[in-house]
Amino acid sequence: MQFGGLPDRAVGPGPLGAGAVYFAHAGRSDSRQVYLRYLNLSLKDLAPGLTVQAGRMAYASGSEIASGDAKIEAVKRQRVDARLVGEFEWSLYQRAYDGVRVDLARPRWGLGAVAFQPTQGGFEDAAGLMMKDVAVFGTSLGFRPGTAIPRMELQGFVLRYGDHRRVAERADNSGRTADAVDLAIDTLGATLVARRPFGTGVSGTRCCGPPGNQARGTTRGIVRSASQPKPATSGPARHGARG
Repeated sequence: MQFGGLPDRAVGPGPLGAGAVYFAHAGRSDSRQVYLRYLNLSLKDLAPGLTVQAGRMAYASGSEIASGDAKIEAVKRQRVDARLVGEFEWSLYQRAYDGVRVDLARPRWGLGAVAFQPTQGGFEDAAGLMMKDVAVFGTSLGFRPGTAIPRMELQGFVLRYGDHRRVAERADNSGRTADAVDLAIDTLGATLVARRPFGTGVSGTRCCGPPGNQARGTTRGIVRSASQPKPATSGPARHGARG
């Protein structure tokens, strides 16, 4: 990865654009790096439907199983995938995960577990460095459409984020120094994505799940959306979101 001519004075009330953020992290206008993006070993069918993957890999929470329904998968990509754990896809350096992933696939359901340490990635040019003081653990159980209700996918998950990096400043306004972070975030939740008809010749989608997480606690919440494409015999489509 090679940048050239990053703006060195594009600051005001914060950075004025992504170029200023890359410059702030690199400290120079030619931020660059050669780094290992992915390298992993995948062992498939160790037992029927069992796959074990180890090494540096991509990971997006919420996408552990494939529904087999194109409309449901489209909603998952827009509303569910990587909402809690992902690859920082809006950055050119992005992010990967070092660790182990285990998946058990069955025709009607899928079970997965992960144990990761993320790479630095983001806007840092030292993108390939593993963050050894940060750990992510998780497990998920998903049911494909038709298991309980037609055209509906249900997934439950548990995630744990631990952060023990050494820092020099506190995140509050006390003015005191700090020696390290001691942060643990547990997230328990579920997502439901369903495809249902909205009138003659019209299809739609719904999804619900956790909107985010909170330090030292369990998260809960619901986000619902509905999309209505244009029917062949009506006027322009209308889109709405409710949360």
